[in-house]
Amino acid sequence: MTITPYRIGDMQFAFDDPATGLVREPFIGNANYHLDKFAGGKDSCRIAFSSTPIPDYDVKMELLDTHIIMGSNYKDEEDRTIWLCPALFKYFKDAPEYLYVKDMNK
Repeated sequence: MTITPYRIGDMQFAFDDPATGLVREPFIGNANYHLDKFAGGKDSCRIAFSSTPIPDYDVKMELLDTHIIMGSNYKDEEDRTIWLCPALFKYFKDAPEYLYVKDMNK
């Protein structure tokens, strides 16, 4: 799956996905850390994400806990906790044990 997050503030990104009905869906907290790196100073970036390994992925996140209403907490390889809102369930029936993210701007 691929999305194109765009900057909505100095330190925050959001994305639109007509297929799921998501509009201006914000990323919160540490998710923005990686998106900012991927954007490389630009106002948007393109990322792919999957519950199975993507060749040459950039970020691997491991599920810490989940709640269908409250969202899911993941930990990245740098030990950052990344919260993903319940919009995750528009893409996956259940929160995957692992999420792999690839910077498609390379």
